[in-house]
Amino acid sequence: MLCARWEALIEISRAEEARYQTGFAHNLHEREAWFNISKIGASVPPMEVIEVALAVYLLRVENPPRFKSDTAFGVQLVRRVRSLAPVSIGSYFDHKATKVRSVYRDCKPKTTAILARLLQDTFGVAGLTVAHLERHEAQKLRDEKQALYEALEELK
Repeated sequence: MLCARWEALIEISRAEEARYQTGFAHNLHEREAWFNISKIGASVPPMEVIEVALAVYLLRVENPPRFKSDTAFGVQLVRRVRSLAPVSIGSYFDHKATKVRSVYRDCKPKTTAILARLLQDTFGVAGLTVAHLERHEAQKLRDEKQALYEALEELK
């Protein structure tokens, strides 16, 4: 289901790019967001994007202080997903080392906010559900271990 949702988002982004190419006026930041989604969709397998997005949600549930706000979480979600594709890589020539260096290119804050909203709408419910299931499973394992320790104590 998540693959279908991701593919639908990619199709919407391609449709928006086609509208832009016909001369339809667009917001610059929305256009950049759709461009990023298209590039990520073209160069990264859907399951890889889904795994990274769900992992960021799992990190949020397991370690809430890591993200200072919902905006900070959205920015990190966008950065991790964008880092999968070459759209996030820039390069420059380092004259001292006499070679080309690669650097991470962040997108503009308004574009990042739009991308965060799109990704959260696509993966949000599933991400939180998976994170809570993981937490529940870990708690179940701790309870089983505690029951084993208690049973062993009774044997003494």
